Amino acid sequence: GAKLFCMCSTLNTEHFRHQGGQKELFTDQKIQNTAISRLRQPIEGFFNWLIEKTGIQDASKTRATKGILSHVYGKIAASAVFLAIF
Repeated sequence: GAKLFCMCSTLNTEHFRHQGGQKELFTDQKIQNTAISRLRQPIEGFFNWLIEKTGIQDASKTRATKGILSHVYGKIAASAVFLAIF
């Protein structure tokens, strides 16, 4: 999983897959896969909405860190206004 250094904890986001010859996942593996999917789907939905409404990924000509940060924060602020109005 990914390390969360500021909280001194780990985040496990692995999905279990069938091992060779294994016909079905174990119950605990199914439960973990379901829990991870339930957490991941709303987050992915939010970021898909953000990309669709703001075009946040269109910063290909921005080279400086300040320019990228102002682009990203500007797009997030615009999406917050859009979300508040609509």
